[in-house]
Amino acid sequence: MSPGPIILAKYQAEVKGILTKKKLSSLCINARTRVQSIDGSSNNGPTATGRRVQGDVGKIRPEQIKGEFTDDRYGGRRHFRRNRGKLIRALDWKGAFWVAAGVPPLVLFSIGGIAGTTGKLAFAVWIISMIMGFLQSFTYAEIAGMFANKSGGASIYGATAWLRYSKFIAPLSVWCNWFAWSPVLSLGCVIAAGYILNALFPIPAADSQAVLDWIGAHAASVTVDSPRVAEYIAAHAGTAPADAAKALLGADGVAALTPAIRNWSLASFSIPFLATANINATFVIGGILMLIIFAIQHRGIAGTASVQKWLAMIVLIPLLIIGIYPIVSGHIVSSNVTGLVPPTAAYSGEDGAWSNGGWTLFLGGLYIAAWSTYGFETAVCYTRELKNPRTDTFKAIFYSGLVCCLFFFLVPFAFQAYSAMAACWPPASSTARAWPRRSAA
Repeated sequence: MSPGPIILAKYQAEVKGILTKKKLSSLCINARTRVQSIDGSSNNGPTATGRRVQGDVGKIRPEQIKGEFTDDRYGGRRHFRRNRGKLIRALDWKGAFWVAAGVPPLVLFSIGGIAGTTGKLAFAVWIISMIMGFLQSFTYAEIAGMFANKSGGASIYGATAWLRYSKFIAPLSVWCNWFAWSPVLSLGCVIAAGYILNALFPIPAADSQAVLDWIGAHAASVTVDSPRVAEYIAAHAGTAPADAAKALLGADGVAALTPAIRNWSLASFSIPFLATANINATFVIGGILMLIIFAIQHRGIAGTASVQKWLAMIVLIPLLIIGIYPIVSGHIVSSNVTGLVPPTAAYSGEDGAWSNGGWTLFLGGLYIAAWSTYGFETAVCYTRELKNPRTDTFKAIFYSGLVCCLFFFLVPFAFQAYSAMAACWPPASSTARAWPRRSAA
């Protein structure tokens, strides 16, 4: 058979936008060839996009042919075009849903900050912010339907709007959008590294049996007349010498029994105007986790969605249990979720009033919560890779929003209703007065 075009007219009546592997199985392509239009007419001229439909396919198997059909708006024909270095429509709405299912755990990122900033209003702040995010998701879905051939989500839509005004601001807006998302990578990996270290190398509590045994064996190392006790009393006015000695012994016991890896540090350096960076065990484990995530994502969105499905279930099922258990078991303190007023000041733990300062704290909490509650808009970032973007885009963001509503409503309420708000605060703020807390019994 001489090299030349292979006409696919035998499948004219069967092909409706998709060329299946089964229909290609009878073809044996042994030379350079052009894939012609489905109705058998010549395709030697350019298509509607101005490109020739040509593929240097050589000798290939049917399953190696990857492409999609494009419409010739003038001739009414459909052309099969091979994808060379392009995004492939291989994802359904469930895959995009599972990718966005990584958003609900973001509630753990800011739950302490919002609890300290807004006090008893914390769970209401999460609910209001989530409702706002869910309502605006319909706008994202509508815009995504207008850009079915683009991936990148809201950043791409904004850049498209800027193109007519500035070709510099358009790409800059995309960069800024994803730069603002970049802290999620570092914070997520650092939190995960902390969980790993706490599970494998826990720091003992001051009232643990191991620390108490250590104190009993080293009680003579700190006496009430030692200089350390005097320094402690000077820093904590009103503390009795015996209590100061006991506190110092407890701190010494915790330090002595803390695993060495928790204190290990390779190097530390100051970042001007920001913080001090410390290359320690948390940094190393977090870096390894980030590289693993990158390797998974580098395989493509379909493989990433498959892995994310299992990761999401591993994380979301325990989080759901945490949110449901205090409610069904009756361990709810009504005083923690009633009398909703702002605190007198951030991390004060004392009820304030709806003054200018109170409204400032409330609106500040909404601002912090939006960083987490609006995150599920990432479901529309993969529109170009969805099999049916017109329907899959809406389904992905709608069901992702429902799942986020469940967790952002339930988890903050359960945390606040069960425990004292101060228990949700960062460690540096936990010395403030705690609210009523139900005993474990």
